[in-house]
Amino acid sequence: MPQCETTEALENIEEITAIEGSDGIFVGPFDLSISMGIPAQFNNPGFQQALERVLAACKQNNKLCMIFSTGIDEAKTYIKHGFDAVANNIDTMVFMRAYQEMLDDLRAR
Repeated sequence: MPQCETTEALENIEEITAIEGSDGIFVGPFDLSISMGIPAQFNNPGFQQALERVLAACKQNNKLCMIFSTGIDEAKTYIKHGFDAVANNIDTMVFMRAYQEMLDDLRAR
């Protein structure tokens, strides 16, 4: 499953999604936004257009379209927009939140 994390991949997304044997595309939003010169500006109209282009190319070629998110609300938004799957969060962030909650609970006692 190729990843779309650069403007070069975005510029060629229709051809990439047409590759025989590929199951779909995984979008790395942080890397893609950095490559576009708009780091982590996920609401930027240019970034939103990029996501729409990737989704359209995947749908046109009957491929899955997946993306990374950092939270539940963001994941729900991506699913509403038509992504087939969302990789929500990374283990280190989950662990950090869990430990922060435990620490906050200990301090509150």
